Amino acid sequence: MIKPRRSPWPYPGDTPLDRARRVATTYRAALTQLDPERAAAIDREMTRLGEPWVAPQPLVFDLDAPHRPRDLAELLGGGLTPELVRQWRARGHIPDRRDDAGRPVNTPRDVLDYQAEQRRRRADRHSA
Repeated sequence: MIKPRRSPWPYPGDTPLDRARRVATTYRAALTQLDPERAAAIDREMTRLGEPWVAPQPLVFDLDAPHRPRDLAELLGGGLTPELVRQWRARGHIPDRRDDAGRPVNTPRDVLDYQAEQRRRRADRHSA
């Protein structure tokens, strides 16, 4: 049996999770246009079930403000955990910053810059 050829994904740096989220977000946007009340009800239910990423949640924060790993994970979400922030710091992927008390801190910019770098590397590997 011949497999049908898939069209190239327009975001080559995406992980399978990124792809799934883009698909879900596209469906959500379409449902929101057709039936905003139903979309809002689904958003509330998915948030209640622990998946708040489905609904837009605009945040305003300082990209350069230092945060402890737990606070960064809560602020940025998207699968980021305090352990992952600590691991990235230990491996030198993000700067080893400390607050006045000597506790580890990083900025949202540290994390977002590293995530963007990872995405670019995946895209480069995909296009090679």
